[in-house]
Amino acid sequence: MTTNPKPSSTTTTPSHDRSDRFATLTFTRNVAAPLSVLWQAWTAPAARAVWAAPSPSVTVEFLEADTRVGGREVSLCKVLGQPDIRCECGWLELQPAVRSVNYEVISSEGATQSAALITADFDDLGERSRLAVTVQLSSLAEDMEAGYRHGFGAGLDNLAGAAERTMVLQRVIRAPRAVVWNTWMNPETLPQWWGPDGFSCRTKRIDLRTGGEWVFDMIGPDGTVFPNHHLYG
Repeated sequence: MTTNPKPSSTTTTPSHDRSDRFATLTFTRNVAAPLSVLWQAWTAPAARAVWAAPSPSVTVEFLEADTRVGGREVSLCKVLGQPDIRCECGWLELQPAVRSVNYEVISSEGATQSAALITADFDDLGERSRLAVTVQLSSLAEDMEAGYRHGFGAGLDNLAGAAERTMVLQRVIRAPRAVVWNTWMNPETLPQWWGPDGFSCRTKRIDLRTGGEWVFDMIGPDGTVFPNHHLYG
């Protein structure tokens, strides 16, 4: 997760006060979403891209995203008029819907600003869920604790909002994975099965690839037209 950059400057000065170098930060959110949804919102690359930016003035560009033990995520935090901030996250442990552990290294203009160990614990509260995040931070520049508090706080608020707007649908299908994938990502077959019984799809344009889109009308049994626009991350 990208920290919040300083509003006036990103120039960093090494900290010589040991008391300022280390900090343990804790964040807790009770989220109006089931645990399975919150876990997907926390770990799925497409979802993380939605809530990662701490404020509208910040743009986060994802260069890599591989959510698995041993995988890493690399992103650039961009603010107009300031140097980019690079965030590298490496996944150390992933226990679905229970816990994740990752490291995070923040750098700018080739200089490392901080390193952190981040532990996220999840609790099932029925229709709601709870997320507790512990950040063990080692700062190599000034004001990193304040930046982490603001960046993580805002990011987790965004995460909660994204999770509350998200649905996770799962099915066990008696077919090989390749067959299911090709049926899902085939521009000829996708419009044939998409939607509830009795509905049909009228495609205007379809481009099933990263950065592509599917623009279509879903037509109900009574002729009601529901415009749809799907974007593929």
